Amino acid sequence: MPIYRLFDTISAAWDAIEKIDQALNYEGTGQTWGMPVEHPYREGALIRFRQEFLNSQALAVFDGTDEIDLVEAARRDFYIGPFPGRFGKARAKLEEAQFLHDALVANRSMPAAPLVRALFFAFLSTLYALREALKKTSMFKDNSVRAWWKLRQAELEQRGELLQYLLFVVNRDKHNASSYISYKAYTYKAQVRDDELPPGTVEIRQSAEGMLAYVHPNTTKFRRIPVGAVDAQYFVTLIGAPANHLGMPVTGSDLFDAAKIALEYFEQIVFDAEQLEASEIEKAKKDRLNDA
Repeated sequence: MPIYRLFDTISAAWDAIEKIDQALNYEGTGQTWGMPVEHPYREGALIRFRQEFLNSQALAVFDGTDEIDLVEAARRDFYIGPFPGRFGKARAKLEEAQFLHDALVANRSMPAAPLVRALFFAFLSTLYALREALKKTSMFKDNSVRAWWKLRQAELEQRGELLQYLLFVVNRDKHNASSYISYKAYTYKAQVRDDELPPGTVEIRQSAEGMLAYVHPNTTKFRRIPVGAVDAQYFVTLIGAPANHLGMPVTGSDLFDAAKIALEYFEQIVFDAEQLEASEIEKAKKDRLNDA
């Protein structure tokens, strides 16, 4: 299991990386010991510790630091994953939302209700988690990122009717409220082959919710599974959805259009946050050089 050492501040961690690189003669080679893992919303940063690759001078840099394994790092809410930076967790949640959106769109031509509901509410829940990750990280330090996030929050509160509605819908769903999704279909032709039927199928029902096999009824394994091929026009709409987003008219009542608008908004937000963080890091590096 990877082992890390904990430094009190990100500045101290960057100073440590520079000393390690000097001790290992990395300067001018394009190599570096690595990047610190900054805590997303508290002071502190981690540096990977691999004693077998460190000489005595480099080892001395870690004197007085606490050892942290992956389990403890997760318990302390450090994000250690494929995306660097304080907004790495937000980027990871955005990636999850993108995959869920891909799966949702793949079912647009024949949107079976159980599958659409599962994907849509998973998508919205991920966007909610993404927003919380952005909020925690952005509000930590009193800098340009925090000021930027306050502007985005004010924008959402004043003009982000559609996104506010979607977050309201997922919250209501968590509290077992009535469904905000409506299904309508004009069916021209439907067919299903016997070899397509899932094991345990007792009957097939065709409605605006799609062609569904009822599998293992009256047992613990009961469920509905989409089957067959249907030639139809489907309409999946959000009940009560606003018609505006950030001051622009939108087709927010269409579930798939609303999901696309929400995803594109958060894609831009995460990108902007990462760019601002990069500027802050560059400024901090210059300040350290000037202080040296």
